[in-house]
Amino acid sequence: HAGAKRELRRRLDELRDELDEYLAGDYGVKSGNRGAFRKWRESHQPFHWFVEFHGIMNQGGFDVIIGNPPYVEYKKAQCSYTIKGYRTEPCGDLYAFCTERALEICHVPGRLALIVPISIFGTEGFRSLREMSLSMLDPMWASFFANRPAQLFDGAQKRLTILMGQRSHGNTTTVYTSSYIRWLRKEFASLFHARISYALLHDKGQIPTGVLEKLGSELECRAFTRLSGREGRIGEAVVAGGQAKLFYTRKFGYFLAFLNRIPKIISADTGRQVPPSELKDIPLSSSEVVDATVAVLSSSVFFWFWNVLSDCRNLNRRDVMAFPFHPEYVGVQTRKQLEDLGRKYTRELGKTSKTMTKSGLLIETFDYAACKSILDEIDAVLGRHYGFTDEELDFIVNYDIKYRMGRESADRARGE
Repeated sequence: HAGAKRELRRRLDELRDELDEYLAGDYGVKSGNRGAFRKWRESHQPFHWFVEFHGIMNQGGFDVIIGNPPYVEYKKAQCSYTIKGYRTEPCGDLYAFCTERALEICHVPGRLALIVPISIFGTEGFRSLREMSLSMLDPMWASFFANRPAQLFDGAQKRLTILMGQRSHGNTTTVYTSSYIRWLRKEFASLFHARISYALLHDKGQIPTGVLEKLGSELECRAFTRLSGREGRIGEAVVAGGQAKLFYTRKFGYFLAFLNRIPKIISADTGRQVPPSELKDIPLSSSEVVDATVAVLSSSVFFWFWNVLSDCRNLNRRDVMAFPFHPEYVGVQTRKQLEDLGRKYTRELGKTSKTMTKSGLLIETFDYAACKSILDEIDAVLGRHYGFTDEELDFIVNYDIKYRMGRESADRARGE
């Protein structure tokens, strides 16, 4: 047996050297240039799973893979090495490449569990990784975690997904998801056994944004199905060159900032008004439509919708345009109610206006939490429009209210 082991190791060492040379050739290193080859091997440190884990890979791969891949942008690592032949290269992050490799070396029907950023299912740029996960895991579980007010790892301000699944041959995928979970630091001890619940995702991709919905109960799934089934999208109401505009910024707190005017930011040195950073606008057909749309997008219904579909990091135009609302597809009475409530909301918001000084700028800020009662009125109108049950509407109106209306949440909402 000892002799057989020595012979196997010798043959694997030869195989490793041979594979290193082949791989070096893929990187443009000629086989005859031994100096360049040694330099390349030292810098790239090639690793061949079939050699290092010959017995395991020869039997189909690992039965269990558990990991926490590095969350590092690929361009930051390219000075050291480049990758070849990865389907997930367009994702541009090392965690995507590690996840792809983990899926490939997992034995069918082995189990896989990885902690990765929420972008895997919430960002269009990670479509290739998302599709690979959905096609190679069955069943698959995905739970989603915020980074505020507390985060899973101290010092890592990352919104995270815990991806678990059973390696399969493909064809169909049964997907279970959680909602987007927030918690306080003192609640962490009970987080996993008390807060996480999964829902069977019957209809994936109900809103055509290319992401996976974060839904954690049958009630939430039913409400989202009602919402997504309505005709019309805000994107369809956009009027190119329209003079009536709705304004918003990608920066936000526990409330999203939609206004019918540009917030005031004054340079303390010059006294001149400067535009907010990352200010966006939506041109619409009239000021009345702007008022109604401000009401709709400021609602808890939209806040919940955005949490379900987005990466929960940026308020992207894609998410706004995809929301199922079009002013021409609602009844006259509903539209008038939304217009009135939109004006009422912006008036009250203006009364909460304060000025804070930051980096030489006088910045107008608002207390969005103080206007929550008006948002509740807006949600009631939208609840009738979308056909939510009383139970579903109650869930949406009170969605994350503990964190949105808490002292820490309100302070952050004012500052952002």
